[in-house]
Amino acid sequence: MKKYFTLISDLADKYIRPSITITTVRKSGFSDEGYVCPSACSAKKALIMISACFNSFSAYYKSVILLNKVLEYLKQATELADKGSYEPVSFCLSVINVSYVYRMAKTYTKILSPCDRHIGNDIQKAALSYLEASRSVVVKLKEDTVYKYAALFHCAKDLKDDQLKQYVDEMKEIADDADLFSDYYVHTLCDIYRETRDKKYLKAAQSVMASVLKLVEPDDTIVDLKDEKDNLKKRSTTLYLQDYLGSLMYLASVLKNEDFDKALSYALKALAIDENPDTDDNDNLLIIPALVLLNRGLLDIEVFEITRKEALSAFNGFVEKNGVYRHGTGTHVSQSIFKEQDLFYSMQCGALKLRLRFNATFFGPKGRFKSELIERTDKGFRLYYTRQWGYWLPLKDHSIPPIIGSDVNKDDREMTNLSYIDIDAIINLFDNGADVTITVSKIDDLACKLDIIFDKHGLFDSAVASIQAVGNDFIQLQDGYFTYSVGSDYITVGPAFNGSSISSETLRGSNLPIEDTFTVYFTDMTPTSHTVKIRGGRA
Repeated sequence: MKKYFTLISDLADKYIRPSITITTVRKSGFSDEGYVCPSACSAKKALIMISACFNSFSAYYKSVILLNKVLEYLKQATELADKGSYEPVSFCLSVINVSYVYRMAKTYTKILSPCDRHIGNDIQKAALSYLEASRSVVVKLKEDTVYKYAALFHCAKDLKDDQLKQYVDEMKEIADDADLFSDYYVHTLCDIYRETRDKKYLKAAQSVMASVLKLVEPDDTIVDLKDEKDNLKKRSTTLYLQDYLGSLMYLASVLKNEDFDKALSYALKALAIDENPDTDDNDNLLIIPALVLLNRGLLDIEVFEITRKEALSAFNGFVEKNGVYRHGTGTHVSQSIFKEQDLFYSMQCGALKLRLRFNATFFGPKGRFKSELIERTDKGFRLYYTRQWGYWLPLKDHSIPPIIGSDVNKDDREMTNLSYIDIDAIINLFDNGADVTITVSKIDDLACKLDIIFDKHGLFDSAVASIQAVGNDFIQLQDGYFTYSVGSDYITVGPAFNGSSISSETLRGSNLPIEDTFTVYFTDMTPTSHTVKIRGGRA
């Protein structure tokens, strides 16, 4: 572990350097953008810097200049503490970070030279001042979340506030929420367990981390379930496996779980291979030295050589409480099947991602395929969707009340009994892709289409066309197969079908195109049943 901790310490040093060597107003190596409370950036800088001061692996070990910077950032954070409620999550995390600063200063000031220890003492006082200023703001936050609970627990403990401790104990049982497996959520669950030793939080953190590991894609990004659920209308920041590294280290140290140990060994190996880890937009890696200083046992974790497939193959299966099934985790081709979402299937092949949607013209959005059922078959899964008509439909003029505004009783009107629409998708899974059979029945002569969506701009190649695809563009293929490639990664799809003359982009009631993607459309008229073969590979 010490080899990897040295690497992480070097990364922290790299991003600290501009803050102490550049005296202009130029931006330092820390990210301070996004939806965060005003004091968040200063609090995080203080934490990263003080961990370098007390980290013997750092070039800034016992640096007086850096200690003074920590003091400066704590004072800046305190001036902004009363504005924390503007963004509750980042504010609560800032309180936790400053609590860490206080505890490190309290523990490690003694290693400083006698003439420098007064700075360590001043840092402790400044950290307590921030916690004092933040305490009432946290209490007044409207929602009782794990973030609020953790922040208040730190305040009560560090400020020795018995009244606040009683308040925290009373909210303990309702401090339970979920944030679609965000890195901050699992980090906070681990923090609460570390503080309280309440095993329900350890169990929750373990469950969330297992789900995160199931969602690891071949390029070590994490499937963002919020993005998928929102139909990618608004893209969020990409999450990487390394963003969860600190929490994974802690869980591996306390759980003694073989699957987590393997995943951690791979994650550290991947970090060592990555020449440019993403720390500019997400500072989670830079906080790891602080976690190690507060939990010295993390340096004793055994790390071993392991392949990606060996490390992550245990994390296939259903993602808890989300109606998502994962297949191929740890391989070059991973696949996801989604229940109750417009995007019902996705494949990640290396850095290339494909998604599927299906739409039919049936009472506006009621023709959008969102599976109500997901069940296992011998070779994969079956998704099923049935919808009835959108409203009662009178057939004869005399059934409509002659006087506008009269009460309308549908029992007294002659109505037509419209048929249901049934959409059925059978997905047979293979190591390198899937056969997707879509069947639409019950109603004839409805226009329908299959959307095959690619995130990245790549090369579209078929028997009739070869084009360099760009964002916000589409092509409607009539027959045969096509290949879409980015670099050495490729996905082949077909055979196409084109039974509808309606323009794919204007199919009534269908999903709108996803911004900055390239889409291939297959179209038909109901009743219809087609099998589309999807295969991924690397040239």
